Amino acid sequence: MSRKQEITKSLAVFKPSIGCEVEVCVAYAKCADGHPSSSLIAKVWNLATKTAIAQVNGEMPYFKSEKEIKEYIKKHIRL
Repeated sequence: MSRKQEITKSLAVFKPSIGCEVEVCVAYAKCADGHPSSSLIAKVWNLATKTAIAQVNGEMPYFKSEKEIKEYIKKHIRL
């Protein structure tokens, strides 16, 4: 099933409550698909804050590269 078909199928259930035309809802859904969720952003922010505090307190070493930072985030957030 294509993304548009999934959205159209879901819209059949929710359309009366949200009052949205199919093409408009498909466009909004595709836009949302391209952006991270707010819960993921909050998880990354919280991890970054905890990590920065630990580094300043000398509880863990500073990162040496961007690659090391990305690996740390993926490991601790399970991406």
